Amino acid sequence: DDEPDIRSLLAKYLIRSGFLVEEAGTAAEARDLMRRRFHNIVLLDIRLPDGDGKTLLLQLREINPLANVVMITGFTSMDNVVHCLGAGAVDYFTKPFSDLGEIVEAVEGLDRKIARWKKSTPMAR
Repeated sequence: DDEPDIRSLLAKYLIRSGFLVEEAGTAAEARDLMRRRFHNIVLLDIRLPDGDGKTLLLQLREINPLANVVMITGFTSMDNVVHCLGAGAVDYFTKPFSDLGEIVEAVEGLDRKIARWKKSTPMAR
């Protein structure tokens, strides 16, 4: 997310839930983080200062096809939802958030899905 307050708030909630969190405020920072380290779950804003999240979604999925990308935006439209979900995003939330707990629950659900996959896939262990 390009908004430091939102990034910080989401990070605090996720850290409290036991997640390791890295933050990026730009598309370039997000690409760099994804190239340096495997990330299972990514929260991605649609509007960033140096690019749009829809394009970045495709780039991140190219870097790591197994990443579970959750889109967040204050600029929602049916076109955005359809495009992002069709491009591989696994969920979509709009700002302002009415309940950050919903996002944490979505991330926890994705984490459980990843754990089940790792448990059932010998090569993932």
